[in-house]
Amino acid sequence: MNFEILYDKDNAFAKQLDLAHGFPQALSDIYQGTFGIDVGASNGTTEWELPMPSRFVINPDHTTKAQEVNASYTNRPEPEATLQIVSG
Repeated sequence: MNFEILYDKDNAFAKQLDLAHGFPQALSDIYQGTFGIDVGASNGTTEWELPMPSRFVINPDHTTKAQEVNASYTNRPEPEATLQIVSG
């Protein structure tokens, strides 16, 4: 690949953009108790938060070529669409 991909450790960048959301305690209890899912541990942190699925393609001159944000974790940017934007 001839472009960089951001790894957002601890959702630091997502938090700056207001794109990270936490879990209410009741929902955390359901995830952990009913489904055995520890969101924080799965993400390598103690925080129960997730970033919104997002795609930002930034040109070398720092202008935005494309952006997409979705509040639903089920709607994620397609990798093929990202490659088309980057190569186009």
